[in-house]
Amino acid sequence: DTRVQILSRDANPADWVEPAFAHQTPLRQVLPDLKARVSTLKTEVAEMRKQVKEAPGEMQKLIDERLRQLQDFDLASAEEVQKLKGEVSSLQDELREEQTQRRQLLNEVIQTRGRIQVFCRVRKLSAAEKDMEAVVKCTEHTVLCPGVNSAGDLQSNACRVFRVDHVFPPESTQEDVHYKVAPLCVSCMDGYNVTIFAYGQTGSGKTYTMSGPNAKNPRENPGLAYRALRHLFELKEQQKVTKTGSVDLFLSVVEIYNETIYDLLGDRVECDFRQV
Repeated sequence: DTRVQILSRDANPADWVEPAFAHQTPLRQVLPDLKARVSTLKTEVAEMRKQVKEAPGEMQKLIDERLRQLQDFDLASAEEVQKLKGEVSSLQDELREEQTQRRQLLNEVIQTRGRIQVFCRVRKLSAAEKDMEAVVKCTEHTVLCPGVNSAGDLQSNACRVFRVDHVFPPESTQEDVHYKVAPLCVSCMDGYNVTIFAYGQTGSGKTYTMSGPNAKNPRENPGLAYRALRHLFELKEQQKVTKTGSVDLFLSVVEIYNETIYDLLGDRVECDFRQV
């Protein structure tokens, strides 16, 4: 607060001048500290201005260094990519050569086994057949069945021997059957004609082997037809991944009934065999 004192003419000037300047004494005491602080701040400002002036140059140096590192990395990466491409191309050539040899060897194996192979699958006996001994014994390549007399009665003491390329015993699974037929699927993808069909009397297990136990749900223990198709698509996908070939798959489902062929995918219309 500023207070104004009214003095008379007779008053002594010293009486009021000295008190008026008495408050300047504390300011004089802190003045050197303020000057030192101001000098320090000026120095810091000058240093900051210097840094600001030098900052663009330092930033440009940093940018140039990063660009150089990126260029070196891109060059090294490009060289590595070219090297890897060469290795992949070499491996693909080796793979094609090995696949060619595999096709030739597989074809030779199939020819050695015979163009026509006969497999026999012995199904389990039903409850009504338990006491009939329909099959006496089976090995890997032979089936021993009881003979039949002129009246049609079984004769266990007069066995008949049937020899085939392979016999699936009653405990064999759908996987076992497909495993034996799988090489034919590979041969089909190699460009050879392959035919797989089931033959036998009514109730012998043809539908079970080819389609499975549940026609409404093929995923439940699927038969040979579904497994073979799935295998073909798997082989097709392998060729796509390895870039060793391109295959187009076409499917026809037909039925031969009373020597007439029906296209089951075309509203069961009769068709010519050559169209199939």
